[in-house]
Amino acid sequence: MRVDNITYDDFRRGEAKDVRYVISVNFGDDVTPRMHYFTSHADCDLPASATSISYDVIESISGQAQRLDLLRARSDIGGVRFSVIDPQGAVTSVIANQLAAGYGLRHKQVVIYLGGKDFAWADYVVAATVIIDNREWRDGLHTFSCSDILRTTRKNIFDLRTTTLRNSITQDDTVLPVYSTADFEHNTHGPSYSDAPNQRVIYVDVEEETVRTTDKVDTPISVTGTDISTSATDNSINSTTTDLSVFAQGQQIVLSGTNDGIYHIIQPPTATKIIVAEALTTTAAGNSINVLADIQFYNCTRGALNTKPAAHEVDATADADRRTKVKERVYIELPLLKVVYAILTNQIYGQADPWPSNWGLGISTKWVATSTFTEHPDWWDTTDDTKGQIVRFEGPKKRDGKKFIEEQLMRLQGAFLRVQADGQLGLRRKVRVSPQAAYVELIGDDNLVEWGSLKEDMNAVHNAFTIHWNADRRTGKPTRHLTLYDPDSYTIHGKAKPLEMTFDGLSGYTTTQATLSLLRDSARDMYAGPPLLARVKALPSINNLEVGDVVRWRTSQVRDPVDGGTLDRSFIVTAVRNDWASGDVVLDLFGSSQEAKPINDASTSSILPDSAYQVGTE
Repeated sequence: MRVDNITYDDFRRGEAKDVRYVISVNFGDDVTPRMHYFTSHADCDLPASATSISYDVIESISGQAQRLDLLRARSDIGGVRFSVIDPQGAVTSVIANQLAAGYGLRHKQVVIYLGGKDFAWADYVVAATVIIDNREWRDGLHTFSCSDILRTTRKNIFDLRTTTLRNSITQDDTVLPVYSTADFEHNTHGPSYSDAPNQRVIYVDVEEETVRTTDKVDTPISVTGTDISTSATDNSINSTTTDLSVFAQGQQIVLSGTNDGIYHIIQPPTATKIIVAEALTTTAAGNSINVLADIQFYNCTRGALNTKPAAHEVDATADADRRTKVKERVYIELPLLKVVYAILTNQIYGQADPWPSNWGLGISTKWVATSTFTEHPDWWDTTDDTKGQIVRFEGPKKRDGKKFIEEQLMRLQGAFLRVQADGQLGLRRKVRVSPQAAYVELIGDDNLVEWGSLKEDMNAVHNAFTIHWNADRRTGKPTRHLTLYDPDSYTIHGKAKPLEMTFDGLSGYTTTQATLSLLRDSARDMYAGPPLLARVKALPSINNLEVGDVVRWRTSQVRDPVDGGTLDRSFIVTAVRNDWASGDVVLDLFGSSQEAKPINDASTSSILPDSAYQVGTE
């Protein structure tokens, strides 16, 4: 629920309303804002800093907040559409002048403010914060179509980097000579990782082997000098003035001009000495000698992530792009909410090193309500990564970021993402909607204008739940499957088609029967009986309701389809539509008709009745 200041809260709940609207458009950015304000009336108050203003031009404002699919933890993208009149082309001139100065409208921030007659600017409230998608002009009106920050989550994540081997390698080599490394980014592990905890690493696949590396050379390092000599005594390369400290332990170097060949540095070099693993002959300084560390991954651990080290051959006659492929492998093992936050922001909460940029969406943290992620200590202890719901992803392929977060993370956690009035993306728990659940607003005859039918959605009953998990590292397909049942729901409502749920982040090593039962129960809480669905139109007095809020609908004009009495039960708000100009608020409501009873999966109570097997369970 949007929290309003006292002045607006009293105004919203009062009977007489003389509403005022202000819309700000920032043609600039956070660093250099270029604000223009549109108002609904000539007497609207504005911030003291406002200098670019179009008074009395707002024609209409309407919008829909997200629509929430509780079963799949999916949030549809919300939006706002507003129109302003263009007196003598004044608004057109504002837009044209900004464009001429180098400031277009595409994806610029819009804030909608609500207030009342004689309100001071401080008493206005933010109703919505959105981003411009399109603008159209017709019959003297500029109409702007905007969407919320969820739009930016519709991008691909895990866009894997690739390169190719430059030379063949044996199964014991600790260097991968490749053609490019610059696009491969390190991921800094914490203590929750079972492989390489607390290390800064990159994983790559070479054929069927996974290789872990801590270091790379993005640009060839080369030095040449006539003061360079070699010694067979300690297998060293020496100099007097040429700086050899530009190289590093673990690198593969190529020596030419003397002892021509490939060598591996086994100690940290100094400015005047490099020690290598291979034997050298003694040569004096005087000739022009070159030392080269070409592009490479070095300090590699072979056969990582339970693979086997292997030799990899390269066709030396093939073009670079047709040689043996080296492909980035994504490996994540973190608390679930920390993964969500990292994918959204490309920031690893509590760590200085960033999340690899091609693994995430790169949304600015100003658009993410961080506190809504960190305020759930039972889900995520921000001081200890080894606690809470740990997910492990190994080898996910490129996919839509929003879909991945919803299907693989939010659904698993029993939460959803929602856009707040200030435009920030926040996390919210999925709550149980029992008939007597706690609520934030009482709705009924005093604040509802009209409502449609109260529907029992019998096709939405679920009493069999098939869970697929433990993704195969090669195919990505789950290797473990379990179907769990709700016998009470089956007895009352009959067999329903199993609800399929696939969770790639659940590992066979750590996932227990209890974890799977909790997943089933999260769905059972709302779908053990036919959900109750309704759409109601409300007065502006409750225009502060948001998706995910629980309301109590109490009225003598509707019969409760479950107990036959007058309606008095809790519902969750799954969609909100606001016509700010008219004040109409339309709410979609979801209620549970049957509270799921506890199931002991170790007892016979979770076994289906004989009739289920007589009619089949497919």
